[in-house]
Amino acid sequence: YSSWLEQKERRLELEARQEAGRIKAMKAELEWVRSSPQGRHAKSKARLARFEDLASKEVQARNETNEIYIPPGPRLGDLVVEAESLGKAYGDKLLFEDLSFSLPPGGIVGVIGPNGAGK
Repeated sequence: YSSWLEQKERRLELEARQEAGRIKAMKAELEWVRSSPQGRHAKSKARLARFEDLASKEVQARNETNEIYIPPGPRLGDLVVEAESLGKAYGDKLLFEDLSFSLPPGGIVGVIGPNGAGK
């Protein structure tokens, strides 16, 4: 996971640099179109198309999602917990003794009792 975090940090830094360059290029294109004389419409159309292309890349980048997929690990057995002859007491107050149980995968354990009983 720490390796993924480092890769993510490097990727975010690279994306930030690319975004800064894209914004700079967009500003330059827009400034060029605004300052060009009316006689150069053919060139300005091409530059406007480039500007629109740069702007569309921003929308595409926002729509992408970055996710990490962690596949489930291999099964390690059919038993999650196995307890034998457990006991618990607070001082001389015995809560339970000689408790044995096995908990399979997906099993549910419920501990019930009155408030203050030490659940």
